[in-house]
Amino acid sequence: MNVPEGMKQFLQSWLINVLAVLIAATILGDSIRFNFSGLLIAMVLLGMLNGMVRPLLLVLSFPLVVLTLGLFIVVINAFLLMVVSWLMPDTTASGPAFHVTSFWTACKAALIMALVNMFFHTLLGRSRIVVRRAGRSADGDDDGRGPAIPI
Repeated sequence: MNVPEGMKQFLQSWLINVLAVLIAATILGDSIRFNFSGLLIAMVLLGMLNGMVRPLLLVLSFPLVVLTLGLFIVVINAFLLMVVSWLMPDTTASGPAFHVTSFWTACKAALIMALVNMFFHTLLGRSRIVVRRAGRSADGDDDGRGPAIPI
């Protein structure tokens, strides 16, 4: 079966997010409650919110993101987790579909999820952080570009 590269990356990211929530729920204990089917649906919903709402929130909160050196992104991610928790049904036949008990729990979960995402994306070779030094030309003159650190 030939899966397009974009779809393959999407599925990998989605599975990493599911694993990240499972790890966060294990670490945080009973503060995050879900059943497995609810978790899968919640991660689809979180992916949609990350694609549509998160860019708008990042633009609107850009001064806070810069002022806190990017730590405010954890608050944005926690807010989106709370929105997903609010949108999911409270109970199903097998318990809560997906529920986060408090905003501080969501902040802790967002931080854990960010670390898990960073670990697995680096493991898969899809890290977005690239640090390289620009080379010198053959005659030894500096090309004026200096070190490149695209993030």
